[in-house]
Amino acid sequence: MKKIVPKKKHIETEVLCIGGGIAGLMAGIRAAECGRKVLIAEKANVLFSGSGAAGNDHFLCYIPDIHGTDIEALIDEFQRGQQGGLRHRSFIRTWLERSYEMVKLWDRWGIPMKYMGKYEFAGHTLPGQPMMNLHYAGKDQKKILTEQAINKGVEILNRDCYEKTCN
Repeated sequence: MKKIVPKKKHIETEVLCIGGGIAGLMAGIRAAECGRKVLIAEKANVLFSGSGAAGNDHFLCYIPDIHGTDIEALIDEFQRGQQGGLRHRSFIRTWLERSYEMVKLWDRWGIPMKYMGKYEFAGHTLPGQPMMNLHYAGKDQKKILTEQAINKGVEILNRDCYEKTCN
C-alpha cells in the first residue's frame, strides 16, 4: 500500500482560520473585508464539511419588528433550552442583537432567509414561548459562503485537494 505524503508548502498569512465551516468562512470573510490576508485551512473540503455541509434550515435570531423590543424574554427562553447553561447571558444578548444583521447579509448574498416572502419562525421551543429559530432555505449556504470568501480574496486550503490535484 502506497502512503500519501502531503506536499510541503510555506504559507504566509495574517489571519489563519482553522476549519471551513460556517464560522470559519464568516470569520475569513470578515477579516478579508478588514483588509487582512486570510487563509482558511480545512481538514476536508469547505463545500462539504462542518454542520452546514448538507445545508441548514434554521437560524437563531432576533428581529425587533417581529419579536418586539424586549430582548430579555428571548434570552430567558434561550437559557431554558438545551444550551442555555453553556452560554453566558451577555454572549446570548450580543448574538441576538447582531443576528438580524447576519440575516439581511445572507439574504443579500443569495441565501433565501424568507419563506414565501416573509420571515417564518418555527420549532425548537415550547408552546407559548417566543420562537427564535428562523426557518430558511440554506441548502446552498456553504457554496454561497465559499464564493463570498473567494470573491473577497480569501485563500482556501482544502486538505483533500492538497494531497492530489484539484481545481
